[in-house]
Amino acid sequence: MFFFLLVTAFLVLISAQPAIVFCSMAILYVLYRLFWVKGQPKIIFAGLFLFWLSITVKVFYADFVGLRYEDLSISPKIIETTYLALACLLVFSLGIFVFSKNALKKIDVSYTKTFNYRIDKIIIFYIVATVGASVLFGILFFFAGFSQLFNAIIQLRTGFLFLLIYSVYAQKKGISLAIIVISIEIILSFVSFFSSFKDLLIVIGISLSYFPLKFTFKQIVRNIVIVIGCLYMMLIWQTIKGEYRAFLNGGAATQTITVTTQDALSKIYELASKADPFSKDNDVVYQSIDRLSYIEFFSQAMVRVPNELPYENGKLWTNNIVHILVPRIVYPDKPVIDDSKMVNTYCMRSVATAEQGTSISLGFLAESYIDYGPVGMLVPIFLIGCLFGFFYKYLIQKSINYVWGFTFVVPLWSYINCNGIPGTKILGWLFMYVIATYLFRKYLMTPLHVYMGGSKFTFMKSKNNLIASKAV
Repeated sequence: MFFFLLVTAFLVLISAQPAIVFCSMAILYVLYRLFWVKGQPKIIFAGLFLFWLSITVKVFYADFVGLRYEDLSISPKIIETTYLALACLLVFSLGIFVFSKNALKKIDVSYTKTFNYRIDKIIIFYIVATVGASVLFGILFFFAGFSQLFNAIIQLRTGFLFLLIYSVYAQKKGISLAIIVISIEIILSFVSFFSSFKDLLIVIGISLSYFPLKFTFKQIVRNIVIVIGCLYMMLIWQTIKGEYRAFLNGGAATQTITVTTQDALSKIYELASKADPFSKDNDVVYQSIDRLSYIEFFSQAMVRVPNELPYENGKLWTNNIVHILVPRIVYPDKPVIDDSKMVNTYCMRSVATAEQGTSISLGFLAESYIDYGPVGMLVPIFLIGCLFGFFYKYLIQKSINYVWGFTFVVPLWSYINCNGIPGTKILGWLFMYVIATYLFRKYLMTPLHVYMGGSKFTFMKSKNNLIASKAV
């Protein structure tokens, strides 16, 4: 607490926007108090922290490089937008908290319970699931009607990393093999158009946050070095990804990989060894900050609505809900929403559309503002938070044990980090993920539990609909 106050005081003192910095740090502290919960992986906190960072990162960047925060935006309302976005984050977080706070009520968690799971079988399952997810990703674009469901299954696969890490930690064996498997996956993740290694690193961090780890000063220094190394690796990726992607697809404007895995790894090593993200010839650091930040379109929309365009009085959210009620799996020919056209309608500047191969969204904060204004927008944002909190609690309590429950909710960090995501995708992704986990729990969870060495279970419901279990 003292260290946090010290850092906050320092940031406030050096800032050209001390009030914004103070509010930002105060909300970060609230998020920590609400969601840094003992006996749970810090899934919700991780997602909300990234959400918070997407609102505030340019404020801190401007202070450290000596720029005016206002000069980083073309919107004259960027200051007002930042305060409003922070209020939205707080309301969104409270919605999650209201429904998730009792997720572990009457569930006894442990850091060492093994459930008799065998590490070798868990690793086999993890490898098979990873390969299966890769195959699904490869055929994703050939089955448009199932694309959302396939994406949800691919996302679910990242939760299995928690199952692996938990089991290795609890049994204190298989550590070297698990490290080899995870390291190979991280390396192979570079053979793609997307920096999925970042997601793997975040999931590893979330998984480790479950355990009551105590660090010596030497270990703290080592971990800081690791974090700095990861950040530097992300900057390297930002520096080389354009040239690397052009190499992967042979210069075609597609996401098709035309080279072998060996050639791809050789090329990325060649590019990375020569890359300098801090070179004056590029602006990689700011580009990375700009990609992480996502309130510019929200701010531009606040300039035009309601001064030039009236509030939509619920039109956007009505369209979002109607779009979700008719899923693509039922209606494969359902029109694809071009998010960029909405940006061009409500914002100050135009962006490339789907016809140019690009989709840029307003984000659900801006959509809520356009529909209901700065006060009414808080209602749908709170309800979306409630939805996340409800499903978080539901997935934990409807699982065969707390390890499987955490396995299912770990991937939710990426959904909770939803600033900049349109309402249609938030609802669609979340509901499809719940369907994917339902199918997995119904048909695969118990057989896999038994395959890994666990006992067969019967389920008992408490008055609070808590799912407990006992061996038979």
